[in-house]
Amino acid sequence: MSELPQAAQPEQVRTSPWAIWALVLGGLGLCCFPVGLVGAGLGIAALVKLEKDRSQSGKGLAIAGLAIGVSSVVLNGILAALAVPAFIGYVRRSKTTEVTSNLNAIYARLEERHGQQGGIESIALTPGEIPCGNPHAWTAEELARFAGLGFAPAGPTNYSYEVVASPPDVPDAVAVIRGHGDLDCDGQTSLFELAVGKDDGGELKRARGFTSRTRSSSRPQRASATRCDLGRARRGRARRRRAGGPRTARRSP
Repeated sequence: MSELPQAAQPEQVRTSPWAIWALVLGGLGLCCFPVGLVGAGLGIAALVKLEKDRSQSGKGLAIAGLAIGVSSVVLNGILAALAVPAFIGYVRRSKTTEVTSNLNAIYARLEERHGQQGGIESIALTPGEIPCGNPHAWTAEELARFAGLGFAPAGPTNYSYEVVASPPDVPDAVAVIRGHGDLDCDGQTSLFELAVGKDDGGELKRARGFTSRTRSSSRPQRASATRCDLGRARRGRARRRRAGGPRTARRSP
């Protein structure tokens, strides 16, 4: 009895390893930007190889890896565009908190010393060179300048501080406490001021709230006043008009 011929077994089609890795790395790219970029590149390479070699399968995997890889790159780009400015703003706010906190602390020490000894003495800019980019740790000589007030920063500072007695540019103040900083190292310094005046009893008071302005290396810009300052200016003009007496209306002939 003759044996029946055996049916030819179909040739097994292998899945392209390039397509498999494209899908895996494209998925991982959702949480890691460079990996998604590699996955998209492998997806393109897998599609090219599959066009030349029909013995392998995995075109669907390659397309999926390419699509997911590109999507991960776009998604990570959007997240970075949102996160980086928010982080920069947070860092700026934290550094601004430093200068306002130190100005308040210097004012408190100045008010205490004035109540005990009277008089206000100027204190030179400390540190003498405005910090640029990196916070500056005060030296013993710099700490000694503010030792008379009993003020010392809690740590390295991003600003330089000074006390100016009888400032000529602020006529209604007996002193001005200033903080200078260059956070971006671009040559434009941020200036924060706290003006100090005296009340009717001779005690120190805040002449107005914080004011800030930006100075360039070539020409200083005009200071931007706070709402409180603008309100005081309007009230001052109104008082001067009332003190000048009523205006007489002109009569036409």
